[in-house]
Amino acid sequence: MPDEQNKGPGACERCRQPLEEGVVLVSSAVYWNPEPTFFLQPGPAFPSATMGRNDYYPFPIPMPSDRCRACGWVFARSKYACAHEREPGFIFPLASLRWWAGPRAFQPSVWFTFTGKDKDGAECEVLVRRGLVLSVVDTRVEACRCKLCGSAGFRAEEHQG
Repeated sequence: MPDEQNKGPGACERCRQPLEEGVVLVSSAVYWNPEPTFFLQPGPAFPSATMGRNDYYPFPIPMPSDRCRACGWVFARSKYACAHEREPGFIFPLASLRWWAGPRAFQPSVWFTFTGKDKDGAECEVLVRRGLVLSVVDTRVEACRCKLCGSAGFRAEEHQG
């Protein structure tokens, strides 16, 4: 199976509009569940963007992704080529999910957790805003996941209904 990490963005799976290349900056655990609520703690939404059992990370993990500005969906890139069979569900991020556009590598400032800025002072765009989390279930965001490769996508909050 060919590696897709270097493949540029194509058209959105949802609306067929052009995709923007970038990374989602993951700075906390993000859970996946097919239902909007759960009893037992669900598994990770982005297995490649975790730090063991930690809920919050000292620096964000950049996850190569493509974003559709037209419909607001963001899709984590799968490592290998896949015909994607998406199932609907929800992600539950404990901290804000941020966007860094383009192919340039993201280098966080030492204060990233508080400012959301890179080392040069450029601010990242917020896709999903989270503050103090009292209930993980209340952090839910509309999402989808591929049954074949496990790659997930989610809808940015500005586009939530």
